[in-house]
Amino acid sequence: MGGHLVTINSAEEQTAIMGALGNSALYWIGLNDAAVEGTWAWASGEAVTYTNWAPGEPNNSGVGGEDYVNLNAYPNGAWNDLWDMGIAGIVEVKQEVPEPSSLALVGLALAGLAAARRRKI
Repeated sequence: MGGHLVTINSAEEQTAIMGALGNSALYWIGLNDAAVEGTWAWASGEAVTYTNWAPGEPNNSGVGGEDYVNLNAYPNGAWNDLWDMGIAGIVEVKQEVPEPSSLALVGLALAGLAAARRRKI
């Protein structure tokens, strides 16, 4: 589908996600340090400009390390680093919106087809 785990760039975006999903389950987000320990990166490739770590996190305290980030392990959706385990993730998928010029061309093509049909009748 061309998506990736969600990138959260602001407190407002975090609030919107929490409003939609609540805080009763853990969810993966797209932040991880799997490539280089301690260097956090978004799955989307966007720059890390916002974080919402819980106090004492990230702590890499799990067996074999904790490379992936989830929210809702702490109050108010604060983030926690965790090892890879079976929890749900929040995925964002980019939806392509046609450019206005493309829509105009489609409209002209449909108008041309309609005119051609009328001439045949």
